Amino acid sequence: MRKFLLLCNALMLLAILLAACAPKATPTAVATEPPATLPPTEAPPTATEAPAEAGATPTLEAINLAGPEMALHSTYLYVDRTLLVAVPGGPFVYGHK
Repeated sequence: MRKFLLLCNALMLLAILLAACAPKATPTAVATEPPATLPPTEAPPTATEAPAEAGATPTLEAINLAGPEMALHSTYLYVDRTLLVAVPGGPFVYGHK
């Protein structure tokens, strides 16, 4: 059984080495013929929004990604369902005094 496992591992290592040393694939020929057209089945979908005016530029809206303002000792449920607790700024001692 030990010789069988050794043989399997050696064959796997050989296969990996041969795959790593294989030449890169050559690009395939690109078709130069135009694609065949399909018969029209439906009208193209129409836009549901009103078209924008020619000179109008869209305005950007700021999005608050930081979450709500945290006051001292307040809690906030984060995206991954962990509970964040605000602590005062400055030195912070871990563990016992």
